[in-house]
Amino acid sequence: MILKYFNQYRVQVSNFAYLSIVQFGNMILPLIVLPFLLNTLGIDNYGLVVFSQSIAAYFAVFIRFGFNTYATQQVSRFSENKSKLNEIFINVIFLELLFFLISIGIMLGYFYIFPVKYNEVYIYSLAAAFIESLLPIWYFQGIERMKYITLINLIAKIISLICILFFVDNSLDYLMVPVCYLIGSLTVLFISLFILIKHKVIKCNLPTLQSLFFYLKNSMVFVFSDLMAILKDKTNIMLLGTFVGMNAVAYYDLAEKIVWAFRSVFSNINIAFFPYFSKNKRPEQVKQVILIIFIFSLLSYLFICLFSDFIILLLSNESMLIIKDFLWIMAMYIIIASLSSSIGYFILIVNGYSKSFFYNMLISLISYLFICFFIYSLFDISIINLVIAYNLSILIELLHRIYLCGKYRLLNWVI
Repeated sequence: MILKYFNQYRVQVSNFAYLSIVQFGNMILPLIVLPFLLNTLGIDNYGLVVFSQSIAAYFAVFIRFGFNTYATQQVSRFSENKSKLNEIFINVIFLELLFFLISIGIMLGYFYIFPVKYNEVYIYSLAAAFIESLLPIWYFQGIERMKYITLINLIAKIISLICILFFVDNSLDYLMVPVCYLIGSLTVLFISLFILIKHKVIKCNLPTLQSLFFYLKNSMVFVFSDLMAILKDKTNIMLLGTFVGMNAVAYYDLAEKIVWAFRSVFSNINIAFFPYFSKNKRPEQVKQVILIIFIFSLLSYLFICLFSDFIILLLSNESMLIIKDFLWIMAMYIIIASLSSSIGYFILIVNGYSKSFFYNMLISLISYLFICFFIYSLFDISIINLVIAYNLSILIELLHRIYLCGKYRLLNWVI
């Protein structure tokens, strides 16, 4: 039975294995860099770095413009057509460069009108986010060659880690953190371009206005979906940094990193299987994958609850044990979000319901903002309250996606 499933999903299992190597690196490297940064920079300066990265994340969504989903679909569809692949690559990179220039212009203009303390850290974080956005991970995902994604991610993280350990010596070196991430991403960008040139994917052709508008139009739904997702993902950090303090940002960030270390496993499953299900619409196979995701996400949640003390002390020190108070609530996100994401990508998007996917994200965002406003009006802004608000919005997102599956007669893909 196991051999049968392996043969059936040989490429996907191989891709997931490569992505799992990336995930292993994502879990191990923070064991080194996170305690180091907390101890070297201090909680407040570390919180400032995280806060600046959250600002940059908003711009990164604008720069990527949904290409991480739309371009992946297109590459998967035209994987044997070198001319079409070159067209996709040139248009995507050109648009991302244009959106970066717009972003840097907006940020510099804002700093000129409203002087901000520590503005350099925001600019460096944006530059690092831009270089990371340029990495053609969407291309390698589309052709189902996850070994290149593994190579890109691991090299970037290792180089960044080495730079951080060498160049961050005291609390005044907080500016070097985004610079180190920038160096790592820039190095693997050149490696990625070398791979693409070697495979004759890149040809120096300028995109036409018609083709640029075509890619803009077709990516619009995905960029708004990504924007709504990042608004939920990063607004908690923004609210904590604004109303509570940078120490709360540091606490929240540590808990979020623990949760995402496990959540990323299921995100990798989505990445590995999305191109396959885009080409092969098979309800029974989708149902099997969703069931596996549910079982292992539940086990992950139980693991975090049982071993939270050990995990926290492994990543930091006793002063951070305070995050236990809300970690078990935040960890529920692993189950809810993994199921919601799988249903959204494997069922709604695969079957052509991208607009419904967009409206679903809009409902989730409005729910989140309404709950946050309710909390702000009646209670204090706190980590626990914001975590509950976020998880409730994801639960609404999941339930609405199940409703959409029923509406479009796709429930047989889920149960």
